Amino acid sequence: MIVRSKILMTVLMFTVIFVSHAKNVKALKIVFTDIYMTTIYRITPSYFDKGALSGICDTINIVDTKKIKEVMQAVNELQEFTSYKTVPDTRGKIIFLYDDNQTEDLYFSAFFALYMGKLYELSNQFRLLMNRIIISKKPNSEVFQMVHRKKRSAT
Repeated sequence: MIVRSKILMTVLMFTVIFVSHAKNVKALKIVFTDIYMTTIYRITPSYFDKGALSGICDTINIVDTKKIKEVMQAVNELQEFTSYKTVPDTRGKIIFLYDDNQTEDLYFSAFFALYMGKLYELSNQFRLLMNRIIISKKPNSEVFQMVHRKKRSAT
C-alpha cells in the first residue's frame, strides 16, 4: 500500500512539473496558396520555405485563443500515415509560435501534412476548419475547394 502511494505521488508530481513547463501556442500564421494548383515539379517543404510559391501565397495571422485551440485539436486528431513514405506536394504551412518564441511548422498538401517529422493524412475536419478560418479572414479565398451543395428551391 505504501509503495503504491509513493508511485502515485511520484506520477502526480511529474505530471504537475510537465504541465507547468508545457509550452502554449500564442499565435498561428497560415501561409497558403491554391491547394490544387498544378506545378511541373513537386514543391517540397524546403522549396516552399525558399519561396517556390512566394508570389502567389497569402498569409493569415491568428491570435484568438479559441481558434488556436480548434486548430491544435484538429492537428492532434490527424491520423499518422504509414502506408508509404512521401513528402507533401506543399501548398500551405502553419507556423505555431509558442510562448517562449520557439516555432514549429506543419506543411500541408491536398491530402497529407508533415508535422514534427511524421506524415499525417488530412481529415475533412481539418480541411473544413482551414476553409472556415481562411474565409472568415479573407472572404474571397478558400484553400481547400470543397463542393458546397445548395438547397434546391421548390418550384
